[in-house]
Amino acid sequence: MQIVATNGAIAAKLKQLASRLTVQFRERGQEVNRIEVMVQVRFFAEPGPPPPKRARLPLQAVAAIEDLAANMADASLRSALDRFAKRHRG
Repeated sequence: MQIVATNGAIAAKLKQLASRLTVQFRERGQEVNRIEVMVQVRFFAEPGPPPPKRARLPLQAVAAIEDLAANMADASLRSALDRFAKRHRG
């Protein structure tokens, strides 16, 4: 019996379990003499998890951040607060 794994780590684990899997297949009525594990490299990327949803701040909170930025003396902090507010204003 041949089993194909998508990467080396999975193949290594399957090789460790090969003798146990052979016995379990035989107990279930399958004629398995040995298990051969191969790695099959995929030429396309598997889809990853969906990107996390961005939480939106309430408009009242965005307005408060804009007011804070308007009264901020430090220019770099004011700029960062402005960018943050623009992202959440939409």
